[in-house]
Amino acid sequence: MIDTSQGFKVERKAMPVDAQIMHREKNIIVVRADKGAQGTVIQFYDLDKGSKIATFVCKEKVVFWTWVTDSKLAIVGQNAVYHCDMDSVSEGSNDPKLIFNRNADMA
Repeated sequence: MIDTSQGFKVERKAMPVDAQIMHREKNIIVVRADKGAQGTVIQFYDLDKGSKIATFVCKEKVVFWTWVTDSKLAIVGQNAVYHCDMDSVSEGSNDPKLIFNRNADMA
């Protein structure tokens, strides 16, 4: 990771992930790893505290993702669009929230 707010400081992390996305304002990183038939694992980390905030499992391959609010990540899967909200994680309900299914003709 390259921190442009601290003189382009380079910080290396050994993580077996497919992609990562930084929060727009906070020092939070989200990583995703494709687990094949098990889906895609998405994890939120607070780099200032050095702790994991949340873990979500999307049951399909992720095609695109982006931040839509300060706490919510939009995830476009092969068949549907989901939201993951790192502020509303509770025990046992860590699946992304289905927003809508994608039209197969448009996918």
